[in-house]
Amino acid sequence: MAAERLLWMSLLLIRLWLGAGDLCYAQSTLVAFQDLLPEDPRLYDKMRPPKKDDQPTIVNFHVTVMGLDSIDENSM
Repeated sequence: MAAERLLWMSLLLIRLWLGAGDLCYAQSTLVAFQDLLPEDPRLYDKMRPPKKDDQPTIVNFHVTVMGLDSIDENSM
């Protein structure tokens, strides 16, 4: 059961990684946190998704598993 979950999670991460190539990187630019803040930073609402110029912000991230000692199904 735990091995099946690990395999499922691995396949999901691979699909997400391969799907990232479909994004149009020609139109993407780097965005600083200051670009997402409103004029008055105290009005920033952390519960709303970040947008710049009323366009959604694309966030790319990478996860590396350095080691796996055990799999506990109860903690998943």
